[in-house]
Amino acid sequence: MSKGARGRISFTPMKSRPSSKIAKPAIKGIFGVSSQFAGIGRPVSDADATSAFTGLRAAPPGVLVGHGGHGAGKKPDEPTPPSGPTDPDFSSVVLLPPFTLVIDDDQSNSNHTLTAVGNAAIVSNLLDIDGSGDAVSAADSVDWDFGTGDFTMEAYVDSDTDKIASVLLATAPSNGVGGWIWQFGSNEGFSFYANGGFRIQKGGSTVLPASEGTSHLALTRASNILRLFKDGVKLNVDTSYIGTVDTTATAGLRIGNYTNEATFGVDGRMSGVRITKGVARWTADFTPPTLPLPTS
Repeated sequence: MSKGARGRISFTPMKSRPSSKIAKPAIKGIFGVSSQFAGIGRPVSDADATSAFTGLRAAPPGVLVGHGGHGAGKKPDEPTPPSGPTDPDFSSVVLLPPFTLVIDDDQSNSNHTLTAVGNAAIVSNLLDIDGSGDAVSAADSVDWDFGTGDFTMEAYVDSDTDKIASVLLATAPSNGVGGWIWQFGSNEGFSFYANGGFRIQKGGSTVLPASEGTSHLALTRASNILRLFKDGVKLNVDTSYIGTVDTTATAGLRIGNYTNEATFGVDGRMSGVRITKGVARWTADFTPPTLPLPTS
């Protein structure tokens, strides 16, 4: 600084000194930041810090440097990894236990607490029950009240014994009062019982003989029409039922047996159990879903 003409003060600009810093390549998906932001990404030393935020550092060619979230560190031509299968009706699912690791694991949004009854257990990623008191229970819930609306019940079943009746799902006690029963067997056939009577029924023990192995069974109601399916094939017993399907009993839901019943349960294995309230998933032949069922 010096005095110029007429007493004015003039400034001589100084030459800026080149920075002694050498930018380091950034790690994929990591910002280069000052010590103030060292908690984001990786630690940065004070020697590297120049201000509150130094900005992005140089990155290797072809690498996108970002905040480390979705897509960080990917090359522009890398495809996004595919996600698992999704269920467009998942928001209507009110029961979805996979029965692969533990019994108490309802993966529906309702997240019901499930309890083993008798000697019910998970064996080889399947619910194993003996038909003589074993079952899985869930507390009473409005999820089991379908009113006059649509619904779907389904399960994969492998039966070891041909019985008069093998209950798949039920909210009624053994006398059938105050709830509904979905079952198969030589006496009751493949049927759905609600509000004091059979509402749809396919007679005969040939629906699911013990020698047949695993089958996918399903029951739907769409616009007051009940339908039964086996391995995706619609059985020709479509039945109109305009009444309500509700539960006045308070014992809750049983999987694999009635409530308080030691005789008419499934003797075998179950998996892929799912109840969808408000949606009839199928009204005609379909390809049975693969396991595990979607959880979103």
